[in-house]
Formats: sequence, structure tokens, C-alpha cells
Amino acid sequence: MSEEITGNNRDYQGKFKPGESGNLKGRPIETKEEKDIRKASRELVQDYKDKLAEALPKISPALIRKATTGDIPAIKELNDRVMG
Repeated sequence: MSEEITGNNRDYQGKFKPGESGNLKGRPIETKEEKDIRKASRELVQDYKDKLAEALPKISPALIRKATTGDIPAIKELNDRVMG
């Protein structure tokens, strides 16, 4: 295997060499809207996790077993019980 460079700081397979990037301008700056969406998403997920943790002791172990094996009606029932 030769170390021949094919241009644009790539090796013979077209991969960038270690330490070289194909994005010369760097990572795009995240907009305020993107940050707000990311924050809101994290909050929704955390809220769901909190509600789930609170509801699990009250839910039938058999229903949980069914849901973890992929039983769609059981998953829907769990979601209804957790989210109300």
C-alpha cells in the first residue's frame, strides 16, 4: 500500500489523513433556535424519565415484561399510564 496522496490532503483511498479535515471552515455555529430546540428536547426527555420512574412501581410487572419484549399494546398501555 503506497502513501500516495490524491489531493485535498487525502490518502490513496480518498480518506483524510490524521489531523486533516475536509471541513476547512470548521463546525457551523449553532443558532439560538437550534439551542432552544435541543434544550426543550432534553427537558421533555427528562420529564418523561421522571414520570416513568415515579409510575413504574405502580405498574404490573407482567405488563412491563410484555412491553420489554416488544408487545405494542403493552407499550401503548405503559405510555398511557406514565403520561396520563
